Amino acid sequence: MYINNNDIQTRLIMGLKYIIAAAIFTTLILVNIVWIATNLYFFIIDGTESIFKGTNLVENLYYSVYLKWILFFDFLLIIGFLIFMLNRKDFKTNLKLHYLEHKKIQEPKICVVIPVFNEEESIEKVVCDFSSQPFVENVIVVDNHSTDATVKIAESVGAKVIRKTQNKGFAHSYVL
Repeated sequence: MYINNNDIQTRLIMGLKYIIAAAIFTTLILVNIVWIATNLYFFIIDGTESIFKGTNLVENLYYSVYLKWILFFDFLLIIGFLIFMLNRKDFKTNLKLHYLEHKKIQEPKICVVIPVFNEEESIEKVVCDFSSQPFVENVIVVDNHSTDATVKIAESVGAKVIRKTQNKGFAHSYVL
């Protein structure tokens, strides 16, 4: 497989930009949350005192130097994010890197795995339908300790059957 060094460098630079942007975004979110929590705390503690002084929460926020800096950095973050997205829009990968573009699968083979539990009414049709599909080589039925004739029917229509000794559930049949 051919990999161009320029593609690798471009991907590394874009990845580094993304990591830096994510770190800055996370930091600014934390700063915003801490600032809001701190102001709410002081408003709750000094709320009655600020009423007697003639100031309110809106005035305290309006005259806050910290809020102006936080909003300035939030604005810079949004501008930086938009610039990053505009650069990312033109980022394209090398089409030669895709394996199936230049080396197609000549004889595809598909193996279908079907977990079952007491499915004697429908297992025959399901196995036959999957077996008749193009490129399907094997149909494997994972029996989850059925108490009916599911296993016999599946074997009679040509499926390979894996029998479990106890019912451990649907997810366990996939992992098996």
